[in-house]
Amino acid sequence: MKKSLFFALFIYANIAQAQTAADIEKIENYLNNMQSLQANFVQTASNGNTSEGQIYIAKPNKIRMEYAEPTSVLIVGNGDYIVFNDKELDQVTNIDYEDIPATMILANSIKIDNNTLKIADYK
Repeated sequence: MKKSLFFALFIYANIAQAQTAADIEKIENYLNNMQSLQANFVQTASNGNTSEGQIYIAKPNKIRMEYAEPTSVLIVGNGDYIVFNDKELDQVTNIDYEDIPATMILANSIKIDNNTLKIADYK
């Protein structure tokens, strides 16, 4: 009885792992074949405040984030650098691509390796 239970658990674990690997491959293929994206977003700060807006992505490396009022920020990346424009302060800051989390999804080749990029939940 113990051997058959162990064998059943072993088979189930391998099927679950293979399904997860297949799901990850599907997600990678979808993201790698996607060339543009437009979506609404809600961003939550560490203090609990939220900001909303729209994000536009054109691969590779082009991004535009337009925040809704009352947030007066526009973020634009043209492939060479990212510009953070705070309209209220009338201040423009250049940001390196490596300094933003969105860099991973802006690339032409996306690899989910559970180190740099990880899936928290998938349904």
